[in-house]
Amino acid sequence: MGKRAIVLLSFGGPKNEKETRKFLFNLFFDRHIIHFPSILRLPAAIFLSSLRFSEAKKHYALIGGSPLIDNVEKQANLLRQRIKDDVFMCMRYSKPRAKEVVKKIKEKDIKNVILFPLYPHYSKTTVGSSIDDFLHQIKKQNFNTNIRVISHWYKEKNFINIIKNLIYEEWEKIPDDLKAYSIIIFSAHSLPQKIIKNGDPYLQELKDCVNLIMKNMPLDHVLSFQSKATPVKWLEPSTEEVIKQSVNIGKKAIIIVPISFVSEHIETLFEIDIMYRDLAWGQGVKYFSRIPTDFTCSEFIDFMEEMIND
Repeated sequence: MGKRAIVLLSFGGPKNEKETRKFLFNLFFDRHIIHFPSILRLPAAIFLSSLRFSEAKKHYALIGGSPLIDNVEKQANLLRQRIKDDVFMCMRYSKPRAKEVVKKIKEKDIKNVILFPLYPHYSKTTVGSSIDDFLHQIKKQNFNTNIRVISHWYKEKNFINIIKNLIYEEWEKIPDDLKAYSIIIFSAHSLPQKIIKNGDPYLQELKDCVNLIMKNMPLDHVLSFQSKATPVKWLEPSTEEVIKQSVNIGKKAIIIVPISFVSEHIETLFEIDIMYRDLAWGQGVKYFSRIPTDFTCSEFIDFMEEMIND
């Protein structure tokens, strides 16, 4: 079969103030995110990135910059120890981007490329965008290679078991007198409802994933959404509202499961660990925690290796 290039596709993230503005611009210039013709998308991206810059800068400063790229690099390094193939990481909105990664693979003349998007659930705004961007560079650089994509892997038994075990570990930490008043909140990155109505499978895959995880787990749970970014109608209920509602029905212990993430980044370290934690405590919650999303455990690397070699 010959040597393969394994490419881990992820979102990316800024490590400092200078990178933050460029990261936001790249995000809002993505046609999968902002559905404008390019002639209109350019000024929109400039405006939106400038509008969001000040707030984003403060949030990233609170967590010391995004750890996502370092997180993916650790996953890549651990995978390199398991397989003989070259492993690359490719970020959608920060370096290293597809243009650079495709160039490196072409220079090595590797004829088989496996794209592994680090998103359990498919959406055209994440997996679709990353794959399209990579394939565009393949074509632009006139690189003749075979492409295989690993996606929709939220339903794989080994992945489901990893999440189950992480939930049990956190649940066991809840004081015994609070266990009967606990709730598991599966918090996913939100999307505009229009994207789902146009056929994106993301919401259904999330629901299926939660059902698979909670099968035979008699614990109270709910699916919610975070990170709304524009004034249009997004998926509901919001994680903020679910926390408030949970308190209103007598819940005193909350475990957040960031179900759509397999790397630590601003949505886990700022939104959940700071913003939602403070909200929960302010509402009178006695116990608040979340499962980790760095996914550098041996079980997840085993899972990646199995998917690659399947």
